[in-house]
Amino acid sequence: MLKLRALFYRLQESKTVIRTVYINGTQLGDGDPDLVGVTVGQVGADFVLFNQVGSSAGIGSVVVPLDQITAMDY
Repeated sequence: MLKLRALFYRLQESKTVIRTVYINGTQLGDGDPDLVGVTVGQVGADFVLFNQVGSSAGIGSVVVPLDQITAMDY
């Protein structure tokens, strides 16, 4: 979990746009990603706050527990 959190810190610092984030147990049968086109807004001890690219602060934000993130493409 520490390596994953460190990765999110690096993505936050570089303002990298993450193309897709998959979250455990929430995909539909076709495997659509839960989050598309997001940046990391905050990294906590056990969560990540994702911000939708192009949205105002606080609007389009989603908090995801680190242990629920199954995959991502950036």
